Amino acid sequence: MDSVSIEDYVFSFPAVSGLKKLPESLPVGSWISYQLSLEVFEAVTLQIGRLGSFTFRPGDYLYSGSARRGLKNRIDRHLRRKKKLRWHIDYLLHSPAVEIYRVLISTRPECELVQKGGGVVVVPGFGASDCRSGCGSHLRMVTVPDCKRKLQRTLASSVIVD
Repeated sequence: MDSVSIEDYVFSFPAVSGLKKLPESLPVGSWISYQLSLEVFEAVTLQIGRLGSFTFRPGDYLYSGSARRGLKNRIDRHLRRKKKLRWHIDYLLHSPAVEIYRVLISTRPECELVQKGGGVVVVPGFGASDCRSGCGSHLRMVTVPDCKRKLQRTLASSVIVD
């Protein structure tokens, strides 16, 4: 029997805001990238570092990033509200109108996650300063039906085998 290779692992968070953190130990894997599922609850205009000022419409967004070392620490940092604003995503996550409701960790490169996630570029260059794959942005606005979003938020965690 062939063994199953797990490329992605998903952590879902309840809709209720509060302290969010990944488990102390992640499932065994060569995790190199992550994708945050975000919801913007109301229109918000934000200064995104040197990129400029942008208005984010209400809806769902996917942000893909990488951290070959310290992946858990990077994601835990994104999950914290209080932090020094360093990366483009920090400026967006600092807004009270934005909530992370799902984290996917992956063995695939972040640009592959961006391309598979689809969506529309809303801020050119967002999170893609070092991108060599022509993604345009590592933040995309996506359309997720309300019933699907509610289901995603109620799942404690699940494994996706690709």
